[in-house]
Amino acid sequence: MKFVGKRMLIISPERWGINRISKHHYAIALAQRGNQVYFLNPPSQGLKQASLSQTEIAGLFQIDYTPVLKGLNKVLTLSEWLFALLNSFDIRKIQKILPDQPDVVWSFDPFRFQNLKQFNTQISIFHPVDYHPGTIDLKVAKTADIILSVSSVILDKYRSVNKPLFFINH
Repeated sequence: MKFVGKRMLIISPERWGINRISKHHYAIALAQRGNQVYFLNPPSQGLKQASLSQTEIAGLFQIDYTPVLKGLNKVLTLSEWLFALLNSFDIRKIQKILPDQPDVVWSFDPFRFQNLKQFNTQISIFHPVDYHPGTIDLKVAKTADIILSVSSVILDKYRSVNKPLFFINH
């Protein structure tokens, strides 16, 4: 799949702003290639509904939202079914404000939305850029179509999920 003329949702653990790191640069480059890029900021507090706003980059929008439940990962330890249900409420809230259904979901965040298939996109990408102890990130990896990372050490952690793994230099 060529990433030109696509609608892409990027899930970021860092907010859109002045300080830009890899995920921000990916979003800019994808928008400059003619894609509609929706950059999902980390959760906000107190928003009654999700909001979509244009950034200073043509074709690049940021999304702000408040999750239905703060600390949702604690629910995951109690019930995967309940966790998936609550995640689906947040996903629907986000999708409702988008003009079109995304073609691609690209997650840099191992702690939100552990089931990328819930986004119902053509392709799902998990892109961990840091090593995370524990296993919660394996849930995201299992639902991704492709796993990208900046480190072969990080990629080694995901070999057991049997997905295509690609090293992408910083």
